[in-house]
Amino acid sequence: MKSEVYYWKDIKKLLDMSIVKEKKYPDLNKMDEEYVKLPIEFEDKDMDEIFSLLNQDENPMGTPEMQQWIRDNGLKHTSMSVGDIIKNKEGTFICEDIGWKKMT
Repeated sequence: MKSEVYYWKDIKKLLDMSIVKEKKYPDLNKMDEEYVKLPIEFEDKDMDEIFSLLNQDENPMGTPEMQQWIRDNGLKHTSMSVGDIIKNKEGTFICEDIGWKKMT
């Protein structure tokens, strides 16, 4: 299974950083409401590699076409951030301020 990445679209929750401060995690049953799945997937990459790829100068979401996609989908960020999610064969994981937490 390829890894899928979902960016958090609720800027208010992102700004108050409730995931970091209070460990308030999003409801996975509301993924369609709170997240947008990126149009790219990653094969044979672990979560830390994906995080690094989405936070470097050559970020695949940094092209003009992907920047337009970001705007068209109501997102406010190109880089992977706290609160964003990766789904892979091991489960669904949320990016925390340090590391990953498996969602249930």
